[in-house]
Order: sequence, then structure tokens, then C-alpha cells
Amino acid sequence: MNVQQSMMTEALRRWRIIPVIVIDEPKNAVPLATALLAGGLPIAEITLRTPAALDVLRRITQELPEMFAGVGTVLNVRQAEQARKAGAHFVISPDSIAPSSTIVSSTTFPSTRVSLPQAR
Repeated sequence: MNVQQSMMTEALRRWRIIPVIVIDEPKNAVPLATALLAGGLPIAEITLRTPAALDVLRRITQELPEMFAGVGTVLNVRQAEQARKAGAHFVISPDSIAPSSTIVSSTTFPSTRVSLPQAR
């Protein structure tokens, strides 16, 4: 396990909740991340569902480096590389689209598998 894998694993163990955020307006990124930090959640997943997502990530990681921010809904290697360049600490990919291991093995992100409890 490398340092980045350890950071991700520790983040998941410590906070157990990762707020998933969708922001259409980049100007709202830092205020929302600031509120999460103030509420004790220094971690967030920004979904790649809007055209502004990478700008949102970039603003958060540049202005609030204490925020452990990453992206979700990563569908291919190109998106993972764009996220890395924008400052993502992690990427989350739906395995039904493209196996996470395939995406992260083609980038500089660590490969960390997380088992989530099944919904009942």
C-alpha cells in the first residue's frame, strides 16, 4: 500500500461519510466546501455530472488545501487524468461503466477497492 492509498483508506475510516456534491456554478464551490469543513467534514466527492465540475474541484483544492477533495462519476482514463491535473486526491468510478482498476492503473491515482454494505 502506497502513501496515497493509505491516505484514502484513512479518510474513509475516519469520516465514514463522503458528501457527494453537484455544483453548477463554480462561484459556489468554496463557500460550500468551507461549510463542510466547518461542519467537521473535510472530504468531498465532486461529481463529473456538470461542465463546471473540474473548475469546482480546482477552486476547492487551490483555495482550501485542507479539503480532501476528489471526483466521482469518472467514466474513463481521460476524465481521471483531467481530475488529477485539477487537484483531485481520489477518483471514484462506477464499476458498471468501466472497472475502477482499469482507470486508475492508467493514471497516477492509487487503486483502493472499497466494499460498501448492500442496501437492504
